[in-house]
Amino acid sequence: VVLKAMRRPPDPERMRRLFRRIRSTFVESAIRTTVITGHPGETREEFERLQDFIEEIEFDRLGVFSFSPEPETPAYAMSRPRGASGRAGRVMNLQAGISRRRLAARVGRVYDVLMDGPGEGRSEFEAPDVDGVIHVKARPGETIAARITSSDVHDLFAVPAND
Repeated sequence: VVLKAMRRPPDPERMRRLFRRIRSTFVESAIRTTVITGHPGETREEFERLQDFIEEIEFDRLGVFSFSPEPETPAYAMSRPRGASGRAGRVMNLQAGISRRRLAARVGRVYDVLMDGPGEGRSEFEAPDVDGVIHVKARPGETIAARITSSDVHDLFAVPAND
């Protein structure tokens, strides 16, 4: 109901097939998305299905926003569901565990890392300004091969691969 109200195609099975195909075709890939919680009309059951979907797909990166009424939109005058303010936090807590597991699986691997700033860079799997970073000692502007040594909920930590 919520996706239809937002004029989004409500076809989670199609999305499941697409994500399975991406993960089976590309051994390493990064799947990211953004979700909105607390949209007017969102039921508890729909929110639980969203959490189940996030858990099933295991997005590498996920952003979440709580619904914010914007003037001149169809949802502006609609009332928000009860408990909407806490839903974004629950999704972020769920995603934190997923992110921690997915990043930990990258420990030991070597990536080409483009250094964006002092000690911080990104591989092909981290988008600038929205994803975590790879912490490694190298000069800004360099691209180095880096071996991942550890991770946390958002970032990876590495050493130059030739060390």
